[in-house]
Amino acid sequence: MSAATITDPSRAAETDQAHEYAEQAARSARSLFEGQQAARRALAAIDWEAVLRRFLQDAITAALPDQWDARSEVFEAARPHPDDFNGNATPAELAERDARNAATAQECRNHAAVLRGGWAA
Repeated sequence: MSAATITDPSRAAETDQAHEYAEQAARSARSLFEGQQAARRALAAIDWEAVLRRFLQDAITAALPDQWDARSEVFEAARPHPDDFNGNATPAELAERDARNAATAQECRNHAAVLRGGWAA
């Protein structure tokens, strides 16, 4: 039964709206299916050996004490210096930043010590 054969205008409008909803649902389903296909193609194109190799490199690097020593140096360098431009930072904010960076640098040095086996609890 099409909207053209329905004589009641409200029924015709309801039928037209139902057809439009059905078309929207079909377009959404096609769009979802196409997105899934694109995701499958992208996953198939990934070089999983390279991903695993890089993952292992990162894991090994993170387990080296030298990496943690280098991180501690970065946090030490981030501590406020007298000749820094600090904008509108208050002395209390600068002190907080200094304490936070000093503590994080110490945590990195502690991590390096643990990895070297020199940590005594």
